[in-house]
Amino acid sequence: MEPLVPAAETPLLLAILAACAAGALWAEERFAFARKVTAFMVALLAGMALSNARVIPADAPALDLVWAWVVPLALPLLLVRANLVRIFRETGPTLGAFLVGALGTVLGGFVAAWLVPVGPESWKATGVFVGTYIGGSINFLAISRATELSPGISSAAIAADNLVMTLYFFVLIAAARSARLHRWFSRDRTGGVQRPGKPEQPRAEARGSETKEPQATVGGPVPARSGGSEPPQAEPRGTETQRPPATVVGLATSLAFAFGTVATGTLLARVAGTPHLVALFITGLAVAVATIFPRHLGELPGAEELGVFLMHVFAVALGAAAEVRTIVERGPLLFAMAATIIAVHMVFLFGVCRALRLPLPETIVASNANIGGPTTASAFAVAVHWERLVLPAVLAGVLGYVIANYIGLGVAYAVR
Repeated sequence: MEPLVPAAETPLLLAILAACAAGALWAEERFAFARKVTAFMVALLAGMALSNARVIPADAPALDLVWAWVVPLALPLLLVRANLVRIFRETGPTLGAFLVGALGTVLGGFVAAWLVPVGPESWKATGVFVGTYIGGSINFLAISRATELSPGISSAAIAADNLVMTLYFFVLIAAARSARLHRWFSRDRTGGVQRPGKPEQPRAEARGSETKEPQATVGGPVPARSGGSEPPQAEPRGTETQRPPATVVGLATSLAFAFGTVATGTLLARVAGTPHLVALFITGLAVAVATIFPRHLGELPGAEELGVFLMHVFAVALGAAAEVRTIVERGPLLFAMAATIIAVHMVFLFGVCRALRLPLPETIVASNANIGGPTTASAFAVAVHWERLVLPAVLAGVLGYVIANYIGLGVAYAVR
């Protein structure tokens, strides 16, 4: 049966992909169910539904165009604030905990690759999960593209990732509220136990009282209430500073920077004889420019919002190309792989951070930054009333964007 929209209708297909991405972001801001599953998952499901209903084709030049351009362009747009000098200067203990957590994720990747093989593409899935549990969704997309992970496995991995990550956020909320865990972390050098203090404990909300919640913007819904049972989802970009609204000049500059970085990175990758690793060159270039010109790039209005939108366009295209049978067959194994990686990450992180005498709040927020990225980590810090950790959470998460592609690909090829 031929699809309703022919594969040759590239402009119409691109319009449909963009509309689905915009609709997913709108739904995340407006509806609770979309906040629970994230706009990325909504976009993915929209693409799958349209493709399986034969509205759009599963293979078309428009989808190839998205695969070739959207992820590379999103990378530099999301790295405009990747100023390494500021990250290392202002993250404090959160940075140490974040790096410990990254190492725990790597160990979890090796354990999962050994315990939960998912077939011929197991090494690719391992690298993708390691990357996304150090950085975020943008690293998931970049590594899946670099390893040429099949759309079916990618879609199943995204579904598994979203489910495992949501469950883990419940665990982190419980950890933040656990007096026993606070006492365990506050042991002094003589073996005594310090009484847990209230300043760093999440404040309980009075019943019946109303609180003013942060408003969502494009790319992130409202963080969960600290007294509720829902984990924080995504948090608006630019949490730590009020950035100016987008302007024509700002958007034009952002796009010029993105296209220039992609062009230069592609050329360097081709010269180096590693065109499949172009994401690594683009990441390195974007970080270098963001570090050398922090004020020019970090204050670009609209750059990250454009990057978020492009990620969701890619999610729709990924869903359209996915095979439902592959998702059903591989989903449980990929869930087990993701859960194994996170379990090892948590045990290693909490054990090592306690041994290093790093504070529990910084440890928990760093773990959230590892697994969910800067958006969920900063939302979590607000939700449990650790506002002083919002900026470190964002900066540590941005560092994850920077290093996760290199580490994820390294682990993938190591377990191949």
